[in-house]
Amino acid sequence: MVKKRFPKRINVNDISNACSYTYIQVKAKRFLDVGYMEYTKDDFFHQPGENLTTGELSLLTSGCEQIADDRGLTIENPFEGLGIKGFYSLMRMFHFRSIQQEANFTVDDFIIDKITFQHRVTGEMQQIVLFNKVIKKRNEVQNNH
Repeated sequence: MVKKRFPKRINVNDISNACSYTYIQVKAKRFLDVGYMEYTKDDFFHQPGENLTTGELSLLTSGCEQIADDRGLTIENPFEGLGIKGFYSLMRMFHFRSIQQEANFTVDDFIIDKITFQHRVTGEMQQIVLFNKVIKKRNEVQNNH
């Protein structure tokens, strides 16, 4: 009889992150498949809303495409091009709220934010840590030199 070996230590945070990411991947795929109007009608909290500007729709679509490409889970592969507002709008669409934020300064022209989100309904049971690359404004870059 062969004994199965299990890891001595399982990181619960990794499991929670993976489950939460799968959850938002499913929602992102639905958003891309049916469009924002149908998605909003079917969403419990009616997110992202029916009156999106072209810019808001573009950011949410880009965010969902990046989720489909497994972006955002590591500092090496963060979300890009969403800015702060677009990133928070994306996560709000999936019913997550920020509970902790850390800015990681990597080079002079951008910051990578590490943000812990918590689901608005399930709370501590469903948290996720994501990374978002934010381009610094030109005057912020010049002031740092």
